[in-house]
Amino acid sequence: MESVIEVIRWDDRMMKIKLVVGEKVLNIFSVYRYAPQQGRPDEEKEKFREKLSDRISEVSRGDIVIVAGDMNVHTGRDNGGYEEVMGGYGIGQRNKEGEQMLQLCQLHNLRIWNTWFMKREEHLITFKSGDTATQIDYIMSRGEGVWVQNCKVIPGEECITQHWLLCADLVLGTKDDDETEKEER
Repeated sequence: MESVIEVIRWDDRMMKIKLVVGEKVLNIFSVYRYAPQQGRPDEEKEKFREKLSDRISEVSRGDIVIVAGDMNVHTGRDNGGYEEVMGGYGIGQRNKEGEQMLQLCQLHNLRIWNTWFMKREEHLITFKSGDTATQIDYIMSRGEGVWVQNCKVIPGEECITQHWLLCADLVLGTKDDDETEKEER
């Protein structure tokens, strides 16, 4: 049985839904424009990163954290130095804000799931405008008992203007639980 325990909307850019699924407690953060757009003051971006970091820190270590949304950063393709939080399947080059998000992921043991699965480029692109096609929307998680079987973009399926729908197949339990279930069928 699923139960919503709490819904907190801190501002127009961030909210959290806390729910119970079976024996697991999930804290799902919906983030819009994690790092405000390019050209915005660095102080504004830093204030938002600190706020998100503080909110994630408030979650009990035994609970699952899922962060998803428009981060407005570029993590790039190279995962050098961030192998534990990022796969090698991003797009383009990392920018300063992408570096800062990767540091936040390291701090909170978050994995960026849409960089872990080898996909054709059109299944990695989350934002397209004119000739610009990039990856700025992400799904991340931490916690025992949550893993991702697949993560991809549905090309051309806009969830909001210019942003393509990013989906993940999350599994609660362990990989061993899933294998045992398959063997029992």
